[in-house]
Amino acid sequence: METRTKLAVERKNKGYNCAQAVACTYCDLVGLSEETMYKIMEGFGSGFGTTEGTCGAITGAVALAGMKNSTADLENNSSKGSTAKISREIMSRFKEAAGGTICRVLKGIDTKIVLHSCNDCVLDAAKIVEEVVFPEKFNRFFQFVIKSKYLCIILNTNKIKKKICAKIQYIQDRRLDFF
Repeated sequence: METRTKLAVERKNKGYNCAQAVACTYCDLVGLSEETMYKIMEGFGSGFGTTEGTCGAITGAVALAGMKNSTADLENNSSKGSTAKISREIMSRFKEAAGGTICRVLKGIDTKIVLHSCNDCVLDAAKIVEEVVFPEKFNRFFQFVIKSKYLCIILNTNKIKKKICAKIQYIQDRRLDFF
């Protein structure tokens, strides 16, 4: 299946809040209409109910994880632990990519230093959704990840899982030089 990450950013640019932009992009994969998901996620924008708390893009991703993973067994609640584990993975990956999880900090409200724009938050959350929540739908054989001063290429197939990293000397004109 083709990646939908850019569609999530397009929704954000159309006026969806960050939670809506992420959750509505993948709502069909959890059996909800876009209108229903839009309504559900409406109160989670601007850092959870406009409090500038937990980033709405993360909230949208975690909502999708719950929708996909939950058994909806009201008596047993057997999926609660596994859904929490997926949610922690989403939070951890997002924090690594964006430098934080709190909307106020990411936007630089107090420091005037933007760590991650809303569009970047939506884009990163959408990538994480595809990798963590729906890996069977968005199978990426190669992933390119830049962490700190390292570029990692991750090969992930049914038979081979390999991670190769190289230290980046500098990035100039979209060219990477390694040493």
